[in-house]
Amino acid sequence: MALTVDEQRATIAIADRLAIGDAGALAPVFDGREIPLPTINWAPAPSDLAARQLTFLLEYWNGLRGDGAMAPAKAIQPIDMRPALGYVCLIDVLDGGLDFYYRVYGSDIAHCVGLDLTGTRLSDYTRSRWMLIYHAAAYRASAQRQDALHTSYVPTADISTPRWDRLILPLADDNGKAVRLLVGKVPRGRRVARRDPV
Repeated sequence: MALTVDEQRATIAIADRLAIGDAGALAPVFDGREIPLPTINWAPAPSDLAARQLTFLLEYWNGLRGDGAMAPAKAIQPIDMRPALGYVCLIDVLDGGLDFYYRVYGSDIAHCVGLDLTGTRLSDYTRSRWMLIYHAAAYRASAQRQDALHTSYVPTADISTPRWDRLILPLADDNGKAVRLLVGKVPRGRRVARRDPV
């Protein structure tokens, strides 16, 4: 299921503003949902990241990219990411950043979410279309800006963690275009009991 025209427009508009550091762009998506706005942090330093898995991934990505803007997609080796495996997604950028394909969806992430999205598109996610726009905009902004993006956000109530810390790292093809994302996503705590989805 592709994004609707309205979802595409919202994704583009929000991503453009996120790419210049305007976290307030997310207000229309989260307004009235009793969930605080996510925090965003461009080009985080390792010391900015509380989760050791995210610190590892940032240092791994920085080592691969050297002086370049992004690490090369072909340089990524899952075996090299053992300290973070389970919390890693590899996501292909589709349709110019209007959809994304989960090539790998970490098993620990899947456990918290309650489903494994490996082999699906972001646009296939039907639980919360408004949350889908947030994810698509963050992924698109990182690919567009060609920079690391750290976000922290409260998920919908059907997810077993009260907060996600996420690191989005764009990966380049041989022409320097962002074609894939290396994403680390670590839960911060667990909810005592599940509630009905928002």
